[in-house]
Amino acid sequence: MATYKKSELTKEKITKTAARLFAEKGYKSTTIREICAASGLSQSRVNYHFAGKEELASDILQLTLVEIDRSIKDRIPQEKQQSCEAAAVYIRLWLGAFLAQAKYVRFCADLADEGVFSKPIYEVFERLFESVNASQELDLPPEELRVNGYVYVSALSSLIQSKHEGVWTRSNDAFCDTFVELFFKLLYVPKQEIKRLSELSLQKSKELQQEFEGKR
Repeated sequence: MATYKKSELTKEKITKTAARLFAEKGYKSTTIREICAASGLSQSRVNYHFAGKEELASDILQLTLVEIDRSIKDRIPQEKQQSCEAAAVYIRLWLGAFLAQAKYVRFCADLADEGVFSKPIYEVFERLFESVNASQELDLPPEELRVNGYVYVSALSSLIQSKHEGVWTRSNDAFCDTFVELFFKLLYVPKQEIKRLSELSLQKSKELQQEFEGKR
């Protein structure tokens, strides 16, 4: 048990060190050797836990997603978490957590370039598509939901890269509008209802964010 705990602490030390370096220098500019030196660990010990930089970055991204997901769901009442309104609010808060910090945008843009970004992000939105499809009885087949998830994440990946490169110059709210609308279009929600959900989620997400910041 003590050996296992020590191993987990070593793994945590590696991920925290790598996350800091990725934030400071960028994913592409950070090497495994630098992570080893900054963490005070040999490369063999780092390699024991992670097959390479891509696996390490993917692990950090997944941990970040779990924290963001937990934080958002804590703000949305349990009884409303499967509604269309909650899905729209979730998308806004989720994207807002990334867009608020340039280091996250750069990190995700770098991972998108390397092909590491899509899988963990797809799993987040796959669950959201499935949840809304079931709770609203939309009856879309699983194959179509999977395709919709890939379309959604592909678009998100492209626009995050565009934002990082300065091509996307519109506001963060406009970025969120785009992905709230795309999500519901892929579920064939009527245009007028999408507009209502987008406006409602913008107002609600700002209220929840202010309430969250007031408690910190």
